[in-house]
Amino acid sequence: MINYKKKLHLIIFKKVFSCDFLKRKAIVFTDMFYDENHELIDNFLLFKYMHDLGYDVYYVINKNHIKYKEVKQSYKKNIIGCLPNRTSWRLLSIIAKTKIWVDSCQLLFLSKLYSLVDKSKVCCIQAQHGINYFKEGYRFHLSEFIYDKVIVSNDIEKSIYRKNYSYCEDNFIKAGLPRWTLLENYQEENSILIYFTYRQYISLIKDNFKSSSYYKKIMDFLNSEKLNEICSKYKTRIYFAMHHEIARLFGEDCFETENSYIIFIGEQDIGKIKNKASMLITDFSSMCFDFMYINKPVIFYNIAKDDILMQKIQEERDIYNRLEEKYKLLNHVYILEDKVLEQIEYYLDKKFSLRTDEEKKNKEFFYSCNVMEESVKGILEEKRETNIFFNNLHNPLKKNYFYTFFEDKDFKFYGFYADENQKGRWTAAKDSVISFTIPYSDKSIFLNISCKAFLCKKRPQVKIELFLNDCQLIERKLCLTSNKINQYFTIDKQLYGKTVFLKFKVENTAQPIFYSKSFDTRPLGVFLEGLCLYEL
Repeated sequence: MINYKKKLHLIIFKKVFSCDFLKRKAIVFTDMFYDENHELIDNFLLFKYMHDLGYDVYYVINKNHIKYKEVKQSYKKNIIGCLPNRTSWRLLSIIAKTKIWVDSCQLLFLSKLYSLVDKSKVCCIQAQHGINYFKEGYRFHLSEFIYDKVIVSNDIEKSIYRKNYSYCEDNFIKAGLPRWTLLENYQEENSILIYFTYRQYISLIKDNFKSSSYYKKIMDFLNSEKLNEICSKYKTRIYFAMHHEIARLFGEDCFETENSYIIFIGEQDIGKIKNKASMLITDFSSMCFDFMYINKPVIFYNIAKDDILMQKIQEERDIYNRLEEKYKLLNHVYILEDKVLEQIEYYLDKKFSLRTDEEKKNKEFFYSCNVMEESVKGILEEKRETNIFFNNLHNPLKKNYFYTFFEDKDFKFYGFYADENQKGRWTAAKDSVISFTIPYSDKSIFLNISCKAFLCKKRPQVKIELFLNDCQLIERKLCLTSNKINQYFTIDKQLYGKTVFLKFKVENTAQPIFYSKSFDTRPLGVFLEGLCLYEL
């Protein structure tokens, strides 16, 4: 049952927040405010830095967070506590005077807070929660151009956003992670951290997890006699940490070893150990960049190389091949345990000193700048309005081929969220846009779009518009139901070879059915399955 009182409150606040009765100067920082245990790191450090400089800044945190009382006592009114299932009136009052919103995990977009933010008056910035070098697949399902700016750490990371999400040069803040300002303050010790990442397919094979290549390779490595000998020879301590999803699925004791030099640590201790460890062994954790930034050696143990199941399940999204390409740009990537052990012994013998060419490679990887100063400069700089849908951005679509909108290689999306299970996308904003390139043909081409209402309690009213550049060519209004329908458009021959974009204006949407149980109040109006260009 819809809570009409709550819905009315949200409508009123939405109207109020679009007014300028308060001068907008506040800067709000959000991290993983659903999580009660997340580390207060990058965005919190930026908040502290700007707070000390005298800016009107606020940090949003879960009231049940283990450090909520501590930070509330230190920063008082600048800390906004909230709960996932309740409205924070304090936060709502701050939104009315917010000028800039800095978010690290796209939780702003994934929450009802986004529906209360007037994008014409608030500049939304994405601060990284770890470098996205290995996380191209992680960003695959997220809607493009939710943010006005993105903080990036290197040109490779920037190129991912340019290629996949159509960002322009003006959309980037070239800085890095604030956590790096803390790294040099820690005393190193003769120790090594081992941390392997979580793979999505593991939850699908949890009944046979201990038969997987992932499990066997890690167990063989931890119980290697050679590793034990190296630790004994150099009096080296090894810390082994599991990804929190592995611990949740299989327990804290799913990995075990008789090597007395190996110490198992929990998720809450990783930050502390990471800072004092002298070397990292991982498969593709973004933690490696924290080590590379201060020239600590990193060894990549590619345990996925012969993992047939991982390749099969993820081949549709091409994640495995992209990962192989990323490895080519890094030092010390190995698929054999003996090679990994050989490098461990080398660095222990050299007291963890990098080779000259390795230091040079690390230095060239990151932007050379003062991270805090550049971040603040970019945050405060006025956003520039740019048209993200350029001509000839894509390969021309194939004719007589049905594309699911979950495939994004030949499309650019704005304001959509991808649904991996249903192989499509639903509108996550009032105005959602898809751009693509019409192929050349000497015949007539018709555009067919398959769509339906998605998670709605009533039928959404939708207006579909076809544009070339900023010129509207076609307009059509629909009233959708939960039954899939096909809409057909005749494509003018003058558009052949041109990049066009379809705009979906959702005029009347309903709250999602799970509204009362979460922060989420996105207008889930239209589900788009795909399109086909028929040549007749």
